[in-house]
Amino acid sequence: DGSGLRVEAGEKVRVNNSGNNILYAQWKPRTDTRYTVKHWFQNVAGEEYSQDASLAADETLTGTTGEQTSAQPKQVEGFNAKAVSQETIAADGTTVVNVYYDRQVYNVTYRYTNEAPAGATELPAAQAYRYGDTFTVAPDATATGYVFSGWSKEGTVTVAGDVEITGSWSAKDQNLTINWIDETG
Repeated sequence: DGSGLRVEAGEKVRVNNSGNNILYAQWKPRTDTRYTVKHWFQNVAGEEYSQDASLAADETLTGTTGEQTSAQPKQVEGFNAKAVSQETIAADGTTVVNVYYDRQVYNVTYRYTNEAPAGATELPAAQAYRYGDTFTVAPDATATGYVFSGWSKEGTVTVAGDVEITGSWSAKDQNLTINWIDETG
């Protein structure tokens, strides 16, 4: 029941030699028990998670044996942490808390900055890409009798936020040949 004489470690206790002696031990949990926090990041394809120490290294934290961990996600550009499942801290220091991060998803859109002429190539459809993914900019648009300025981005683009790619049109210079007909004679 926990009542009786309190004895500290190393202290001597006198016991009764004439009968049974019942001794009770009370254990206090350690408040400095180690546990590990591992950070796992979604790959660009969205299929797997792996560790990347350049984003967040493993951490060794401490807490009270038998209580819940207090692992916190990191703020990592381009990633959103999922809910953290806290664990009960094991006395032997083997507790591991895994923190998972999903990549943020961004939109890539195309837009003409002025009115597209009749017959102009359709704008490429908007697409979603995960942070760190790459895409190739669509080929230049075309329209008979017009010059396309080109897209505002070229080649391969790495996604780090929403991307709007723009282009514009101007009329082609036309060479006209004028033939005068003298109808006076």
